[in-house]
Formats: sequence, structure tokens, C-alpha cells
Amino acid sequence: MDSIYVAIQLVFVLVGAFWLAQYVQSVHRDACWGLAFLLIPAVAVSLDRVTIDLALAALTRGPVILFDGSIKSSPTSQIAPRSNS
Repeated sequence: MDSIYVAIQLVFVLVGAFWLAQYVQSVHRDACWGLAFLLIPAVAVSLDRVTIDLALAALTRGPVILFDGSIKSSPTSQIAPRSNS
């Protein structure tokens, strides 16, 4: 098993947990719920079998955060602010 691939897997674990924590905070819950990302079946399988499911699970968490209107400091709102009309 290549050590760089394992490092990339761990980066995706951190990214997925971070994005889930951001979403959970936007609905007024504790950020520790971001660790629930580890309970997603694709994450557990990917850590055990070293598959690409982990990256897919993390990358599908990001657009939910990005396109959810409840987060006011999203990167898109800083680039192109939404109009109030």
C-alpha cells in the first residue's frame, strides 16, 4: 500500500469531517457532530479496503455546504454576493 495514497485518504477524512461540521454548525448544532462523518458506511469501507469511496463521500459533502443558503460566509458569497431581490 502506497503511503501517499493513505495520506490522501486521511486528508479526505479531515475534509469530509470539516465540511460536515460546518453544515452541522449552520443548523445550530455542536461541531463535534462532524466526527459522525466516520460513521458513513463508505468511509469505513474505504478506510478498511482502501477504495475511492472515501473521496466520493467527502466531495459530495462539499456542494451541500456550498449551495446551502444557511451558511453566510460561504466562498461563493464572498466572490459574488447574492442580491436581496
